[in-house]
Amino acid sequence: MTKHNKIIKVVERIAVNNNSSLSIVEICGIYYLMSFAGDDNKILKELDKEEIERIISEFEKNKTSSVDRNASIYGYLCDLQKKIKTYTGARKKS
Repeated sequence: MTKHNKIIKVVERIAVNNNSSLSIVEICGIYYLMSFAGDDNKILKELDKEEIERIISEFEKNKTSSVDRNASIYGYLCDLQKKIKTYTGARKKS
């Protein structure tokens, strides 16, 4: 990686608790939802390109208000977290 052309970028990170977080990470142009918890870092989901483009365009519109931007990111990550819990819970029952 170079300073001018990063291959891996953390787009946004939100703390879940003191030692874990959820992040949207871009790796070679593909976006992922990742969890970071101590030494256990995982890719939870590859994010749909259209969804990411929609979120990024919303961020661009709301650049003047970092509070709105952070609320949008937080809401999106919370929704993804709920979906993941629902999905993993359903898989355990099967």
